[in-house]
Amino acid sequence: MKKSGKWPLIFSISLGTSIFLFLFILRAAKPIEVSSINPKEMDYYEKVVATGRVVPTNMLEIRSQVAGTILESPLNQGDVINKDALLLIIDSQDISLQIKEKQLVETYNKRKTLFDHSL
Repeated sequence: MKKSGKWPLIFSISLGTSIFLFLFILRAAKPIEVSSINPKEMDYYEKVVATGRVVPTNMLEIRSQVAGTILESPLNQGDVINKDALLLIIDSQDISLQIKEKQLVETYNKRKTLFDHSL
């Protein structure tokens, strides 16, 4: 019976030694050094090089219907625009001259036609 009494003692000593060594190794392990940088906000540019031709799927021409000098704009950036709202005030002198010119050309053409028929 004395033989069976030694095994628990040997087991306890080896277990205690294992725990002590395990804890000693963990304490002795140095932490890993980590370096970091502070992120900066900046634009990212990506350059794409390709050959070929760029063709839009839909063509749209944007141009004014009236030619003239803009005198005033009652709108500010970010304003909500309602239907039929005044967008710009255009110098009417330029438009008046264009209208008068067209009227004079029409009058001249009518009188010339009448004159040519009378001959």
